[in-house]
Amino acid sequence: MKVFNSGGRILVIASIWTFLITLFSTESHGWRHDRRPRVYGNRMPKSMLLTNSHKVQEKIVSAHNLFRSNVRPKASNMLEMTWHSGAAKTAQKWAEQCELLTHDNATDRWTEFYGPCGQNIFVSTHKVPWFFAIKTWYLEHRNFTYGSPKNELGVIGHFTRNSVFI
Repeated sequence: MKVFNSGGRILVIASIWTFLITLFSTESHGWRHDRRPRVYGNRMPKSMLLTNSHKVQEKIVSAHNLFRSNVRPKASNMLEMTWHSGAAKTAQKWAEQCELLTHDNATDRWTEFYGPCGQNIFVSTHKVPWFFAIKTWYLEHRNFTYGSPKNELGVIGHFTRNSVFI
């Protein structure tokens, strides 16, 4: 995905495509199995998760932009994200290494023209819609106070990667 920040510089966020919903640590800030979406149960088609589908790419980008448009305080220049195939390819390469809950380094996430990509990881024991993964990151906003030095990156990092520091 690419985004223009207030300075007009293009940044790339490869965050979500990396993590084709693998395994999720139950120790993660309030995650409970009973909160798993029941839209498809365990019968969710794999095709709904594969990012090589243009329809899936559109859903991922739309979900990101929906949550980004709801940040508080309201952003004065929150531009829309778009799909970036180079960032997605880099992220997919990392996902295929199956290094659960581990980030690679910025040089491994380098994309032509945009530089290093950000990265969020979401894993689950069940197939879940992309919207659920993105919403899970967004819900970290509950622990975020804009401008506060008391924000803990380990608690709000996914939210800020998608909404604030882009």
